[in-house]
Amino acid sequence: MKTTASRRLGAFAGLAAAAALTLTACSVSTAGSPSDDTDDGAASQELTYQIGWLPTVEWGANWIADAEGYYEDEGIAFEWLPGGPNVSPDTVVTAGTATVGNASAEVVASAINAGAPLKIIGAAFQQSPFSIVSLADSPIETPEDMIGKRIGVAASNQTQFETFLQINGIDPSALEIVPVQFDPSPVANGEVDGQVVYSINEPAQLNVQGIDTYTMLFADYGFEVLTDTIFATEETIANEPELLASFLRASQRGYLDMFEDPAAAADLAVNEYGSDQGLSVDHQTLEVEAMAELVMPEGQEAPLLMSDERMAGTVETLGLGGIEISVDELFDTSVQDLLR
Repeated sequence: MKTTASRRLGAFAGLAAAAALTLTACSVSTAGSPSDDTDDGAASQELTYQIGWLPTVEWGANWIADAEGYYEDEGIAFEWLPGGPNVSPDTVVTAGTATVGNASAEVVASAINAGAPLKIIGAAFQQSPFSIVSLADSPIETPEDMIGKRIGVAASNQTQFETFLQINGIDPSALEIVPVQFDPSPVANGEVDGQVVYSINEPAQLNVQGIDTYTMLFADYGFEVLTDTIFATEETIANEPELLASFLRASQRGYLDMFEDPAAAADLAVNEYGSDQGLSVDHQTLEVEAMAELVMPEGQEAPLLMSDERMAGTVETLGLGGIEISVDELFDTSVQDLLR
C-alpha cells in the first residue's frame, strides 16, 4: 500500500463511531486505597505508566487522555515514565516502579519465561507494525517480490524478519540481506530495494521529505503478533482490576480522539509531552494516520481489546521465532472483560 492516510482514516470513521458507542455503554467503578481527592470528592488512585520508548505520538492516546482529563474522570492520578534504549519496561513494572508498562509481546513473553510475574492485559496494535518499505515507483508488494532484491535489516529486527520469511516459505538465500541501522535513507538513496521498518515511523520520515513510498505489512502475510502491549504484574491484576480497567477505558477514549484529530495529538507530542525530542508535527501526524489500521483493523470492537484469535496467533508466531509460551501464560483477559 502507498503510505497515504485518507483511505485508512476513512475506513476508520465507522469503526470509531461503533467503538465510541461501546465505550459509552461500559462502566466500572474505581476502588482501592485513595491517594488524592477528585473535584467531586471521590478518591483517586495513583497509576504510573512506563511507556515502551521515547515520548512520541505513538503514545498520543495517553497524552490526550491525560490532557483532556479522561484519567482524572476515572479517578486516576496519572503519571508516566519515558522509555528508551536503556529502559526495560518489564523490569520497571516487575520492580513496582510502574503500575503498568508497554512493550512488544516478545519482550513480555521472554520476561515471563525468565520468571517475571507479568501478564499482558491489552494491546494497542492489533496488527504488527513490522513491514517492508520501498519506493512507490518500484514497490515490494508481496513477500515473493523480495526474491532477488536487496533488503535492509537492522540487527534487532533480524529474528522477526527470519520468522516472516519462514511463514511465507522464502529461503533467506533467495535475497540479499543488507545490514542497516534504523534510518530509512538506504531506501531513499537506492542502497537497498526495501527495508524492514515500523510502518508507523520510517515511511513517514521519507514521506515528509517528499519521497513516495509503499509499505507491505508483515501482518498481511501471516505474521500475527499483538504489539505495543500493556502489561501488569499478576499481583496488580488480582488486587486492582478496577484500576487497570479504568486506565484502559480512559486510554480507549484517547485513541478515538486521536484518530478523529491526528494533528491535535501530534501537537501534544511535539510541544508538550515530547517537547525535548525534536519532533515535527508533520511527521507525527503521519504517524497517527499510519497507526489507525493497526489499532482498529476491520472487525475490531474497540481499542486495546484482544481477541482469542489474535492471542493465539501471537503465541504461534512467537513460537516460530523461538519463544515458547502458552496463551494462558502470556495473557490475562480478566481486565478487558470488565470493559465489555
